[in-house]
Amino acid sequence: MDNLEKQHIEKGGQILEKANQKARAYSFPLDNPYLTQQEVYEVNFWFQLPINLAFVVFVACAFIKSIFGMAWYGLIGLPIAVDLLSASILWVWYSQRFVFWCYMVLLHNWVLWFLAFVAIAWLLAQGMWQLAILVLFTNLVLKVPLFGWHLLLYALFSRSYGMNPRYAFFKKFYSRKFPFEMN
Repeated sequence: MDNLEKQHIEKGGQILEKANQKARAYSFPLDNPYLTQQEVYEVNFWFQLPINLAFVVFVACAFIKSIFGMAWYGLIGLPIAVDLLSASILWVWYSQRFVFWCYMVLLHNWVLWFLAFVAIAWLLAQGMWQLAILVLFTNLVLKVPLFGWHLLLYALFSRSYGMNPRYAFFKKFYSRKFPFEMN
């Protein structure tokens, strides 16, 4: 093997290593090798907070629509606005205590389901079965397609970090350096 072939092999190895680092930077596995289980919980709470706040606003808007009337664009638009606004605020300002408090009081999974069932019962009693079905399916499967706009926002905000938004969160708020970061 001559010198030129060795250089090509070394260059190919470097390109492969850079691609491997980039793949690790943009993936966020459940069994994360770079974060503890508690840190994974924390980053997931932070990451999902805007969509859960949007769902609470959506349920509130459903109640308002049933009592006072509200246009459909308001019913969908207000939660989307809350999703984007809360994501923007959480990207700039983060308080672990605030986020954990939200999940222990307002956004606990049982509380969200209780809100959904109360809203569904109320809406069915008001004869608004389409909206009741929408509330149910939004809590089951439509939360991300309807109110997951913060995912795009987080992706835009984290572009300068060159990594998954969840890793960028830890880099930004905890000054964490990850092994896959390119020098």
